[in-house]
Amino acid sequence: MSLSTLALVVLSWGKQAPVPAPEPSPLDAFAPTLLAVCVCWLLPLVLLKLTAASKHDRALERANALMARITANELRSKLNAALLAIAERTAAEERCIILSGGVDTCAILAAAKQVGVTFAGAVTVLTGADAPDAEFAAAAAAAAHLELHLVTMTAADLVEHGLPLSLPLTLHLPEPEPEPEPEPYPYP
Repeated sequence: MSLSTLALVVLSWGKQAPVPAPEPSPLDAFAPTLLAVCVCWLLPLVLLKLTAASKHDRALERANALMARITANELRSKLNAALLAIAERTAAEERCIILSGGVDTCAILAAAKQVGVTFAGAVTVLTGADAPDAEFAAAAAAAAHLELHLVTMTAADLVEHGLPLSLPLTLHLPEPEPEPEPEPYPYP
């Protein structure tokens, strides 16, 4: 035994023998190639697809926003035309609005103001002492400088007496024209 071998034997007393390295599997040689293909080819394709999808989503969002603006403008035009038609067939001193003070009647008041249609007064029908419409209607009427008339009745009285009185007033309205079918929007 050589001196260097003997020195190694003495120095390794009490130590565990080194574990031999495992034999490389056939997949170990294939793994770097697979990783390179994934990083160089598949990842860019996935990123391109995601980018294209997000561009498509953004284009779709822009198209939907445009359609919403067109729809809002069309609806605003129809509301203004209806208010002007009411103004043509009614005298300003006899014209009134049924006012709940909610979003819908406040929007009608605002639109009427924009097109110059005025009301002589406002009527709010309350179907109970705790009806919240009174406060909201009073605030809306005050903002529009309208005299507010509060009418209190039960829900049954409203159906039995109030509706038959107001129905003939709405029956003489012209029939709405049928809406043309909208053309499909060509999404990109």
